[in-house]
Amino acid sequence: MPNIRVGLICQLDASDPNSFSGTPYSAMQELRKAGVDVVDLSLKHVPPGKLSILQKIFRKLKYICTEKYIIIREKLNPAYSYQHMLANAKSFSIATQEKIDSSDVDVLLAMCSCSILYQLDTDLPVVYATDITSKLINETYGEYKEKSDHYKQATMVIEQDALSRCSFFLPAAEATAKSGINDFKLTKEQVKVVEFGAHVVPTSVQPNPDTPTKNRIELCLVAADPIRKRLDFCIEVIEHLATLGWNSSLNYIGPEHSLTANKRVNWLGRLLLSNPEDRITHQQTLAQSHWFLLPSLAEAYGIAPCEAAHFARPSAVSNVGGLPTVIKDEVTGLVFDKTASAVEYAEKISAFSLSDYESLSNAAAKRAKQALSWPAWAARTKEVIQSCL
Repeated sequence: MPNIRVGLICQLDASDPNSFSGTPYSAMQELRKAGVDVVDLSLKHVPPGKLSILQKIFRKLKYICTEKYIIIREKLNPAYSYQHMLANAKSFSIATQEKIDSSDVDVLLAMCSCSILYQLDTDLPVVYATDITSKLINETYGEYKEKSDHYKQATMVIEQDALSRCSFFLPAAEATAKSGINDFKLTKEQVKVVEFGAHVVPTSVQPNPDTPTKNRIELCLVAADPIRKRLDFCIEVIEHLATLGWNSSLNYIGPEHSLTANKRVNWLGRLLLSNPEDRITHQQTLAQSHWFLLPSLAEAYGIAPCEAAHFARPSAVSNVGGLPTVIKDEVTGLVFDKTASAVEYAEKISAFSLSDYESLSNAAAKRAKQALSWPAWAARTKEVIQSCL
């Protein structure tokens, strides 16, 4: 496909492996490896890691002041947040439009944020890949549930306008696909589920064929938000496993929490994937853990279980958001109702025989390679892009 040039547009810097958890970066790199001529048209905001201490303090103060200003303005004018959101989205699309006009591309690939498409003036075919819609964000994440009705209405208006400009919508999960069709009037022909890939895969550390025994069973949780992803619940699971006679422990990657002092928790801290040593530690943790836990209260997709699968580790997850797309119940792991108890998790995990566990592990590794990888995503997305012209 050497004659088709694809402009990748994104609200954050796609060349930064930390933007949007590395999704645009991985997408761009793998598409190029697949032979797609990708032109990076993303908006180049300065990543926080490259700011000085004073700049970080100024940015934080500016954010706090802006949020307080919006709250005050909204009290005086209830529709202010609506107007502010639309104006903000328009500014992103104008900046994106300038990049498009100065390039020579045939197709646009938008990643992770629909604001850049709002009122975009282009005749080019547009493909939009994301893991969630604004409707799902507003309904499932606590901080967004508390936003004003005007704010939520603005996000819906922005996304409806953005998706109306798309030739194809590539959601990472079935739940997001249904939202695109039911909430934003897309046709089934426009919507194609293409699972996102894993950011942590075996390189320096390879999968470990070790299986759990009563003498040692290690579970793992990766959680930037330990409340939403329920660190407390995961500790209940390992403690109940202990009462069932298993020498259980939890490997936890994430911010410090009062519960990290628990004797059964091996807290590894926050790991930055752009740091080679942290990346190896992350790989080692997945390789030595027997199960990955993600009993989330809300989850857009679920990159972490994808990563565990690459190390042939099954996952036990809740049936929220994209998790039932990532994990196939009793094939590559276990999918529990979000109301399930920690006791139910522990008893079902402990009931697996050695052969059943190995079957889950092998199926998880197979699915990781076939569907939950960035090369697989790039191959399927390339086909969609080719069909645009």
